[in-house]
Amino acid sequence: MKTRYCFTLLTSLLLAGLAAAEVGEKATPADAKPALRTSAQWYQSAYDKRHQHNFEAAIADATEAIKLDPSNAKAWLERGISRNNQKDYEGAIEDCNQAVKIAPDFADCIRIRGEIKARMKNYIGAISDFDEAIKLQPKFSRAYGNRAEAYHALGKDEQALADYNISLSLDNQSHPWFTQARDSILRTQGKNPVPAK
Repeated sequence: MKTRYCFTLLTSLLLAGLAAAEVGEKATPADAKPALRTSAQWYQSAYDKRHQHNFEAAIADATEAIKLDPSNAKAWLERGISRNNQKDYEGAIEDCNQAVKIAPDFADCIRIRGEIKARMKNYIGAISDFDEAIKLQPKFSRAYGNRAEAYHALGKDEQALADYNISLSLDNQSHPWFTQARDSILRTQGKNPVPAK
């Protein structure tokens, strides 16, 4: 009895598959991933692709996320980061501006926009963004380090040193380049580097 039931079930499934093929439908394997349908899924796909250095695909997926939910600030930022990696700085700034418009307290987005401005050698604009990010998150180590880099680019080494020291006192393990940059400034001033607290 069980054998006959299994045979009937298997035959039904096979016939359904053949019928679908006749009408032009594609049969999908059982392990196939479902199509991306939500803004959050498109955002995650964009994030994953950016981390695989597939920036064009990341931009395309972030764009799909934005189409489905224009208020998805993370998707705007994700597209902005990938545009930045493609050296489309103007597009990256536009996307960051849109993300900040949606989420004015998005400190990391404001900091990233500052990094992009610094790449464009707009150090004053970058410092303004880093100031804003720090105001939103007073213990934002990376924003202090980024601001220090901008100060250093402007030749304001004392302000740069102060910010590097704050950054390193908040988190001296995550950003070794901040330690190297600080120590480089100290050496050019004829001073010995001191370990961060």
